[in-house]
Amino acid sequence: MERQTLASSSSSTSGISIISPPSEDAWITTYQKLRPQLQPLSSSNQTVIPIEVSRVNQFDVARLDIEMSAMLKEQLVKVFSLIKVIS
Repeated sequence: MERQTLASSSSSTSGISIISPPSEDAWITTYQKLRPQLQPLSSSNQTVIPIEVSRVNQFDVARLDIEMSAMLKEQLVKVFSLIKVIS
């Protein structure tokens, strides 16, 4: 039983495939193609499910935000202290 890996299969090809970036208006043509499929979804009469966010979750998010900001500040201070030493 032979096994061919991705690396061996790609090295056996003689040409290199380069993916060109999409045109600037590629999103417009894609949207126009998908628009008929999206229309029934936007016009359907679906009930909206009420979402309640508990205060505990809001507190947790606020605490997490403060802690993440402190971690980011600590890392930035370390980076800029190294820049002072280098220059």
